[in-house]
Amino acid sequence: MKALRLLALTGISLLAMSNSCEKDAAEPAVSLTTGRVVRIESTIDDAGNNPRPRWEVDVTPLFFAGLNGVAYQEIKTFNLLDTVTLLDTVTYKVGSTIQFNYQLVPQAQHTPWRTLYEYDNTAMQIAWGDRLPELTLTNVQLAKRQ
Repeated sequence: MKALRLLALTGISLLAMSNSCEKDAAEPAVSLTTGRVVRIESTIDDAGNNPRPRWEVDVTPLFFAGLNGVAYQEIKTFNLLDTVTLLDTVTYKVGSTIQFNYQLVPQAQHTPWRTLYEYDNTAMQIAWGDRLPELTLTNVQLAKRQ
């Protein structure tokens, strides 16, 4: 009888551990969300190469949890378009109002690109280097001016 209990307990423990490791994908927004580009920064990878822009977007009135669960109304994203080029930062420049669908990126999967300042001033254990939550944006378009 003890062997059966031990076997059942082991099976339940393994099942619980396997479920706790799974990451739940955030549900993308169904309708377009509006935000305003407030900053574009040049970031680099861990080797100091492959620069790519990072957009910071004000998504007020929405809130997203960032570093340590603090709620922010600004988010970061590395992918306003499928391919990032210099022209993208001209089209989607600071002050632009954009509409998009989004999906929240779990903190453990944040893009590791950081600014030089962040590399010099961020603790090593914070792999993503920035406090802001990261979103993947799709269907990005400039909002029509009113």
